[in-house]
Amino acid sequence: MIRSGNKDYSVEIKDPSILDVKIDLSSPIGMGNLDIYPKQKGETTIQVKDNIAHETTDLRIKIVDSYLHLSINNPVRPPYKQGDEIFLINNDDKDFYLYDDKLKIKSTGNYEFSIKGNIPFLTLTYHKELENRTIYKYNLTGTDQTMFAVVKLFFRLGLARFHRKSKDKRNSTYYNESNRYRNQYRILSNKKSN
Repeated sequence: MIRSGNKDYSVEIKDPSILDVKIDLSSPIGMGNLDIYPKQKGETTIQVKDNIAHETTDLRIKIVDSYLHLSINNPVRPPYKQGDEIFLINNDDKDFYLYDDKLKIKSTGNYEFSIKGNIPFLTLTYHKELENRTIYKYNLTGTDQTMFAVVKLFFRLGLARFHRKSKDKRNSTYYNESNRYRNQYRILSNKKSN
């Protein structure tokens, strides 16, 4: 949200291959919005100019893979401890990061959603052994439907398979349509004023 100004702005993107930006003046709150549309991962700067006051500000924008943040809750079982957090990264490698309660990285690996006999699973494969194992497979039966809705939207997964048995063996792993949705990125911003 733009907090002050004259609603007469122009923007210049240093590297338009990273993102596109549109000025939205329709909001009754504030002085307008900048709608950012990521194109690919990377960094660029957007210069926003108030054309009446002739003031400018630079916004450094970094586009990264989007991620889903999960907290480890009760019951907490090994290899996890109270306060641990997992970040599932929405990228082609399906990376994940495990952090402790001080946000210090504990481990990394890859994840996969799958189904076997109508039972949904999340498998975490760690790059290094954790409690003498590298693979942890979690039965997601009983998980709140809201969580499935979030995962479906976020990862573009065919989660309808949670509810019916597939006749096709190739459907034993959830399909990921992320290649059809290339703009699944997270926006990080750092403002510099002139």
